[in-house]
Amino acid sequence: MTRLKADLLLLLVAAIWGLAFVFQKSAMEFIGPMTFIAARSFVGALALVPLAVWETRAHKQPIPSEFWHITAFASAALFAGEALQQYGLVTATVTNAGFLTALYVICVPFIAWIVTRQRPATLVFPAAALSFAGTWLLGGGDLSALSAGDRLIAMSAMIWALHVVLTGRAVQHDRPLLFTCVQFWIVTVAGLAVAVPTEQISLAALQSAWVAIAYVGVLSSALTFTVLIIAMRYAPPAEAAILISTENLFAALCGALILGERLALINWIGAALIVIATLAVQLAPYWLVREQH
Repeated sequence: MTRLKADLLLLLVAAIWGLAFVFQKSAMEFIGPMTFIAARSFVGALALVPLAVWETRAHKQPIPSEFWHITAFASAALFAGEALQQYGLVTATVTNAGFLTALYVICVPFIAWIVTRQRPATLVFPAAALSFAGTWLLGGGDLSALSAGDRLIAMSAMIWALHVVLTGRAVQHDRPLLFTCVQFWIVTVAGLAVAVPTEQISLAALQSAWVAIAYVGVLSSALTFTVLIIAMRYAPPAEAAILISTENLFAALCGALILGERLALINWIGAALIVIATLAVQLAPYWLVREQH
């Protein structure tokens, strides 16, 4: 694969993730948040089963117990992150959801600091302050103006950051497809455990939401993860970081074109500050390496 093709695939992943916010929100016209989480995870798990089986057979070594421990913690983080995000989308706009979710990039170095005791790069601290300012402006210059859904999605960013750190720990076992597939099965069960006693579940409602379920389960979950594994082998890390971070811009574009969402100038300034802060955190390590050489 050429570098250009890898870049185009990464841009496609960002676009798929950005559009997914629209489907996540529209699905709740027919089914509850937990029902949607269970359904999308079930579809994603089914799509990944053949690849996970192939990957497992390709490894001759037995699966270490540590792999299952990390997978269990990562599954809990995935479920919590999806739950906060999905409940948040009940009242949050797709545009705000895209930019607030991007805050996970800022949180990752601090979560890693807690887990690994490795202090973040100096640039991370002003970037964190910049992201806070961006969130403040996204709320119109008043954090209390953010909706309850906005606050839930901002909270989910911390959980997504924890999931990223746990995923980084799982990478050493070189079983990414099995890791993701098992998580989807666990989240399916957890979602059903909450949805059955708290939400109305019917076949008719699921059929009405099937397009959103299929899109998020197959394209936004199973397909994009597989594409990422392939494309990131050929795209430079810094380049990949920029392309993937355009997810929030695609979310804003889809929110405007499909749902008619609009932001005031002060909100766009806040969104821009969040984008700048996330890019600074993602690209800082590569700039430092270049300066050292």
